[in-house]
Amino acid sequence: MADVTVSKHSSILILGKAATNYARKRIVYSESYSEVHKVFGESDLTSAFKILKDLGAPYVFLMNCRHNYDYFDITETLKATDFSYVIPVSFLISDIFDDPKTERRMSYTEYLLEQTANFNDSVFIVTDQPATLYEDVDAFIEDMNSKADEFYRLRRPPAVRENVIFVANNLVNYSMANVPLAAALCTTPVNTYPTAAFGPAVFLLDRWENIGNWAYFQNHTVRPTTVENLLNFELAGNPLKIVFISRIVKMIKRELDFSNFVGKKYTEYRRISVKNKLEEYLDALLNDVLYEYKINAVKPYKHANEPLSIDIKNVFDIWPINCLEKVTISNTVEVV
Repeated sequence: MADVTVSKHSSILILGKAATNYARKRIVYSESYSEVHKVFGESDLTSAFKILKDLGAPYVFLMNCRHNYDYFDITETLKATDFSYVIPVSFLISDIFDDPKTERRMSYTEYLLEQTANFNDSVFIVTDQPATLYEDVDAFIEDMNSKADEFYRLRRPPAVRENVIFVANNLVNYSMANVPLAAALCTTPVNTYPTAAFGPAVFLLDRWENIGNWAYFQNHTVRPTTVENLLNFELAGNPLKIVFISRIVKMIKRELDFSNFVGKKYTEYRRISVKNKLEEYLDALLNDVLYEYKINAVKPYKHANEPLSIDIKNVFDIWPINCLEKVTISNTVEVV
């Protein structure tokens, strides 16, 4: 992988099939379409890369999973990385396999999420069959609802439902609609609703339709196509189900950096310093991504597994812009 300084909020990993065996099951980075085309050939990976770069995505990584069974071998690599978004371009949310270990039928999306959950905050953006394959809009909506419901009712739900976005494949100019959506999320400021040059959408959908747990693209007469119903698979009623809110919370979690306190001897002065740094960071977000915050606790706790060690635990509430509900965040600083 090339050495590159990457934004914590705008990195993308493409998972998909190449036409060659180059760098199979390894993460690689490139900024050049010609270079990617040369090593991966005409393929799902190459096509997705070109779209992302054309739409302005700044940091695009690729992983060549040339065979479906390659997805079972990459989980340790995915655990060790924290991409903003992971976009599969060679399988759909409805693609399933029989797991010989658990004797379960499960989707590739479910498998990768289960294996990597709690190791990072990467969000999987997945899609399904193109809308052009459906006879009419009613058949399309019915099938998308069915596939979203099937994923939601998994027998052993993913540990982090928030980290899956299902977007309908109803754009005219793109064969995989999760690709331009990922570009929009990486090129639009976190306090702004994501937009990009999506082009026209297939079918006229609106909020009065029976739309389930999936996003879709909507045509308009006086403005460009927009993405609507942008939700993840978090439980209903949780504000983190709204991707706009989830983006803000993930940004805060990724940016909170108390590394200069880690491993230092605990003192009351150090605890106050942690609190001051937290306040300074949250103050800087007011009137940008937050309209209010409240620090509930900055307290020392004995380490659960090492009684002689002390952690400083921060617990605070935030009120993101355009959200009436608060979100509680906790953060632990490991001191000694």
